[in-house]
Amino acid sequence: MAKIALLFSVIIFLVGSTTVQAAPSIDEYMALRNQVLQTEDSIFLGGSATLDGRETLVNEILMGFKTKEYTLGMETNNGEWFAGTKHIFHAMEAIEASNVFKIIRIMPKGAALHMHDVTVAPTSSFMNISTWANLYYCEGDNNHLLFRFYPSPPPFGCREGTIWKSVASLRENAPSAGWVEEYFQRSMNMYTPTPDVEYPNTNVAWNLFEKKITTAAGMGDYLPAYLQYYYDTLKYHLDDNVMYIEMRGLLNSVYHLNQTELGAREILRGLKETTDQFLIDYPDFFGAKYIYAPHRFNTPVDIGAMIDDSVLMKTEFPQYFAGFDLVGQEDKGSPLLFFLPQLLNATDKGVKFFFHAGETDWRGTKIDENLIDAVLLNTTRIGHGYALYSHPYLYEKAKEQQIAVEVCPISNQILGLVKDFRNHPAFNYMRDDFPVVIAADGPGIYGMSALSHDYYVAFMVMGGEHADLRFLKKLAQNSIQYSAMEAGEKVVAQALWEAKWSTFLDEVIRQYGNSTEQDVMDNSIPMSAVVL
Repeated sequence: MAKIALLFSVIIFLVGSTTVQAAPSIDEYMALRNQVLQTEDSIFLGGSATLDGRETLVNEILMGFKTKEYTLGMETNNGEWFAGTKHIFHAMEAIEASNVFKIIRIMPKGAALHMHDVTVAPTSSFMNISTWANLYYCEGDNNHLLFRFYPSPPPFGCREGTIWKSVASLRENAPSAGWVEEYFQRSMNMYTPTPDVEYPNTNVAWNLFEKKITTAAGMGDYLPAYLQYYYDTLKYHLDDNVMYIEMRGLLNSVYHLNQTELGAREILRGLKETTDQFLIDYPDFFGAKYIYAPHRFNTPVDIGAMIDDSVLMKTEFPQYFAGFDLVGQEDKGSPLLFFLPQLLNATDKGVKFFFHAGETDWRGTKIDENLIDAVLLNTTRIGHGYALYSHPYLYEKAKEQQIAVEVCPISNQILGLVKDFRNHPAFNYMRDDFPVVIAADGPGIYGMSALSHDYYVAFMVMGGEHADLRFLKKLAQNSIQYSAMEAGEKVVAQALWEAKWSTFLDEVIRQYGNSTEQDVMDNSIPMSAVVL
């Protein structure tokens, strides 16, 4: 920011001041104007990086497609279509037809650092699990589906007047082969063609979101299903060219068929062993760590016990256990300050924090004051940080301490914080080269890819028209730099990512390097995919 201030002092001196002097010539003025643009670009996320020969060629290809999308977005139907102006559910078809998106899909994106339990892999992952024996379903309130594995039909229901029904029997009597899958996935997925009607505000969206999680968890918390789903989550990221993840989870309610539940450390052990097996099966994947994230609606006594568990997990699984967080809707849940004695105790015992904070549009309230406590408690990263820019002092402290913000643009829209991605406050972080990582939060329940859709939104909308390959490269590098990996792990991960980046450059050149200018204009987004 100092560079900008100095530049403008020069401009004010040359263009006008309190003393009368000759105006600059048009050439002088334009030179000053270009200097402003160049200075702003240099402090934007990735702006100080340089591109080599292959990167320059790939950047020309990428920006050709991006420019076409901007032109289409501003001209089509009086500028009413653009990915940033629409709800993601309305823009999906056009985004997935975009060559920008296709390039981002094959780009090595490094690490995914913010995701939750049974919300990550696509809901289709549950459809194979739904064919397993001993699965039952029950209709809860408002036809809300619940699932549970039982050794035999239970003599009770999920609420008064209901019974648990066999999924196997439902399949036998279904009107078509795909009917059950559609019925089940609809109960787990947030997608709707009318989001403004079904999710008119944040509270409604959150209530439905939590119901979808409950539906998925009943099926997914059965231990064999839980571990299979986690394996699918790792594969989902590998397929989206992500090589490392940090998952958050409650570490509770996972059960055996006989209905006994596992303890938090037993669950973590199963996840660690599943990760080890995945790395044997797919040695090109770099790894994973886990953030213990119980609900913020717990009591301080419960949180104290969970922190004690965290200390034990840190000792038992030092390479896999990353730290501690609290999850759940901030607007309604207990603030961090409510658990201050327990959190200070965790700090004394060396437990790292990865706090959700500022995931709210209630600014200047006790809700967004969670940001104060997150920074004072030396959180490693801030989850969402949507309200951080409303706290200029905290913003500067977080930047100084290199506390990265995990920006989850699509989740923020679906859960009601922002309608138009162009208005997302993370643009302010990016223009100041604040430490930012892009994350997906709950991509499976939202119907998104592991990370590519959020990268597309960040690149095309929040980065503005001039954000280029340097922006994407910096986001990927940030994801490694601000991960919970140890320093030595980061060195190895960075080297692996650089090898993947080199392969990516070659692949883009192979696929698009012979494109003519007209190809770039013609092959971006077919008009049939544009949602008006």
